[in-house]
Amino acid sequence: METSLIKRFFPYLLGACWIALWWSAPFFIQPSAKITLPTTCQSHINRKLLKKSLAGDLLSMHFLLKEWQNATPDELVYQTALAALENLQKKPLKFPEECFFPQTYPSACVLMALTTPQAIISLPRGFTYREHVFQFTENIPEFPHSYAEFLWRRKPCCSFISTYSNPSFVNTLRALELPYQRASAFHSIQEVSAGIRIIGSLILCAEKAELLILFMQAALKAIDQELQRSYTKKQIPPQAIRKVFLFHHLHYTLPNAHSLTGELLKRLDFAYLGNQESLQTTLITLEQLHAIDPDLLIIASEDLPHLEKELSNTPLFARLKATQKNALFYVDSIIQHSPTQFLVLAYYDIAQGILHFLNQTESVCQ
Repeated sequence: METSLIKRFFPYLLGACWIALWWSAPFFIQPSAKITLPTTCQSHINRKLLKKSLAGDLLSMHFLLKEWQNATPDELVYQTALAALENLQKKPLKFPEECFFPQTYPSACVLMALTTPQAIISLPRGFTYREHVFQFTENIPEFPHSYAEFLWRRKPCCSFISTYSNPSFVNTLRALELPYQRASAFHSIQEVSAGIRIIGSLILCAEKAELLILFMQAALKAIDQELQRSYTKKQIPPQAIRKVFLFHHLHYTLPNAHSLTGELLKRLDFAYLGNQESLQTTLITLEQLHAIDPDLLIIASEDLPHLEKELSNTPLFARLKATQKNALFYVDSIIQHSPTQFLVLAYYDIAQGILHFLNQTESVCQ
């Protein structure tokens, strides 16, 4: 009787054990070691000099432009930028005597690159906590909470405010008869360049603004050329690598094609982008990511140690091809969310992941 019962239920017991083992197996797989994205070792372009140049340092600009021109003498963008720089250096430096107030992060970045710290009455609140992104030369106070008297005493020649500024703040500027310029959001390289040009003309630093725009174009070109040399050396077409870039906050999201990040990623041949109709990011589940199974995965986060810990405790990441090939990289999302001239640093950081991947790859990805 007992033997017959065992024979009768044995297939069901075997099936239940098999299902239990199948679902529990991922929890016993140990993830591969994570790789923190390097900031200098993969590229011949010095990131510190690049950051100083984007902050308006003419000597750093000159050094990098000469280096890039020597590597590619016939490249027109380097010649044009160098000519503009040398022309500016021949003239005596003139800075406006007036002072300005940048309410937005982008306008603060541009003003700090184009004029002197003394011409900026204060910085947006929270800006100084991002020193690892923006180049600071001197201490500039943050905008006070009680701002009416502060503005009345300093009387900025122009305030660069956001399109969604608090109406009471705008009314204060009007009551004090202080001029202001509404700064639109930047969603593309072209819009960032246009914003730099507008600010430069308003503060009478148009030539340096044009130089900064030319340097941005030259820097992006230099990064592209370095990547192309690496692709050619490895004989790997850019489209042969399945590349995915994600933002991580509470969830994982894909940048959309119409965003500034989307434009940078398309330039780097990332095929997987979010909803084409929106500027917002598109949610992606871990199951969808596993279905894509990228060769190279770059994740942007503000809290990298927390993210690394979270990924280590997520078994699915251990099964990704990118993790198994040590091609899982992290970048700072604050830099990636910087719609200013520092978008070049965002581009540079993403490119480092590709360069690292190519340096350790021998053949075309299948």
